[in-house]
Amino acid sequence: MSTFYPDIDRIHEEVEQIINDVRELESDFWPQIDLINSNFRKSAINLIHYLALRKVDLSSLQEGLRALGVSRLGQVEKHVMANLIRLDHTLSLIRNKKPVVDEPLDFISYEEGAELLNGHTLSLLGNPQEERRARIMVTIPTEVAWNRDFAVQLISSGMDVARINCAHDDQAVWEKMIRNIREAEKQCNRKVTVFIDLAGPKLRTGPITRRRQSFKLSPKKDRKQQGKIPIKVLLSSEFGESRQGDVIKLPFLPEKNARLNTGDILHFMDVRGKFRKLVVDNEGEEGYVAFLDRKTFVQENLEIFRGEKNEKVGRIGELPWKEQSIFLFAGDLLELSKFEAEGGPAEYDSSGRLFRLARISCPSEVIYTHVKVGERVLIDDGKIGGIVEKVNDEHLLIRITLAKTNGSRLRSDKGINFPDSHLRLNGLTEKDKKDLAFIIEHADVVNMSFVNGPQDVYDLQTTLKNLGKTDFPICLKIETMDGFRHLPAILLTAMRSPIVGVMIARGDLAVECGWNRLAEIQEEILLLCEAAHIPDIWATQVLERLAQKGQPSRAEITDAAMSQRAECVMLNKGPHILEAIDMLNEILCSMRPHARKKTSVLPSLKGLMQISI
Repeated sequence: MSTFYPDIDRIHEEVEQIINDVRELESDFWPQIDLINSNFRKSAINLIHYLALRKVDLSSLQEGLRALGVSRLGQVEKHVMANLIRLDHTLSLIRNKKPVVDEPLDFISYEEGAELLNGHTLSLLGNPQEERRARIMVTIPTEVAWNRDFAVQLISSGMDVARINCAHDDQAVWEKMIRNIREAEKQCNRKVTVFIDLAGPKLRTGPITRRRQSFKLSPKKDRKQQGKIPIKVLLSSEFGESRQGDVIKLPFLPEKNARLNTGDILHFMDVRGKFRKLVVDNEGEEGYVAFLDRKTFVQENLEIFRGEKNEKVGRIGELPWKEQSIFLFAGDLLELSKFEAEGGPAEYDSSGRLFRLARISCPSEVIYTHVKVGERVLIDDGKIGGIVEKVNDEHLLIRITLAKTNGSRLRSDKGINFPDSHLRLNGLTEKDKKDLAFIIEHADVVNMSFVNGPQDVYDLQTTLKNLGKTDFPICLKIETMDGFRHLPAILLTAMRSPIVGVMIARGDLAVECGWNRLAEIQEEILLLCEAAHIPDIWATQVLERLAQKGQPSRAEITDAAMSQRAECVMLNKGPHILEAIDMLNEILCSMRPHARKKTSVLPSLKGLMQISI
């Protein structure tokens, strides 16, 4: 059996060259380092060291070090120079040679690197639960604005960070959501960090024609007893949907002189012709409280009766409008328009002949001037795909090539990506600037969407400076290939602020880079953030099936377990969000004792060396 003897002289010379390259790149960056906030000065230097280390493919060096049985560079991110100097000293002792660096240096030690990351994480995200390292962020639904009890449930289940997205609702609703979160904090005796996302320049589908809707009332499963919890209905003068909350308001128009009493049994036929009963419990300031124990569909003007004599006591009042959706199949044509008119499905005449295409708006001038025929279009995180067949100044004609066999449902406010197109989208819109003034008064952190380069970060910092909030915490969402390619420069610019984080927005990022590259790109972002001692957030579709359907997939469980490598994990809202928080909390707690295992062979950072700022 032959034995492999590595060339120690060659290996040591390679390490010495790396140390020289690291020190040289650091000296080149001293003018930029002077601009870095004092909180991140050492971290910025360590990031530059890491970028110098990763300029070349270190795979063969790693293999040689392994054969020698000495320390490798697989976990070097938080303390690059300390690792390199220790390695140089070890190889020098073996060769009986003077180390390339023997004078005392003020480099980050292993312990200090961990302390810096922990400190920056605490400043951005607050304290985690005692049983786990990673925080849990939850995109909170609009219902929190009307239901403080639901906010209490979210915090009690394990939510550490609440996220609000400026792409939905308005400032009045956001303020109510935050007020209820703050009140719930006091009740739970736990501090919650509030993130608010700027909407950014995301391309989204416009509104679709609306229609009157029926409304579903469904008992929730008792999470402890596994039975059904009766729905508490408030027969009131207004409508208020609160799926996860304690009470669902229904508009009730009583008959003249009709009065309900405690214990009254009301009955009606729901939309499907099902016989249903409502039991009146009490009368409050806002209306009558009643209980319903079976799934029911109600609609406007549905009549309600009392007792065996079928005394009519009232009817359901006006319910909200509901947008239609557009069903698309492979081969269909979809018209995308820059005019902000309501979209709608394809329309046919009495003979079945198409006379109007399915249509939806996206009022962004840049689309109609930069997108070209033959380029791909991906909608709703890639669930629907197509190819551009025609382009003019006002419309795109898209041939659908990707949809479910039984049709894919297109709704309003869904993201549109053009992965083949070179679109010039600014990182901070006029709406963002208006929303930013609200955010700095009500939230703890601003989350900047669609960061494509260092200029976007600089624009945010400048706007915060103009608002008198230069120290306001910022978090940057990396969700485009431009953002990924410019990540080193983005991080170095961001570190001019005192408190910084990064969110790996895997939805749009996967659409942009392709599913086959997402794992690689996600890994590189994690490593670069670790080298910069910047906390990162693992986001998009974590336990998505559980939150939406109540049952996770096996792949989701594995993804959730891997997410503990980040400092924070984000869950999106859904009907079963409380169950999702519970499960994620259990997974993160169970994974904490396990080592964060990785043995990277450290290939070169592909396309990530654009670091001038």
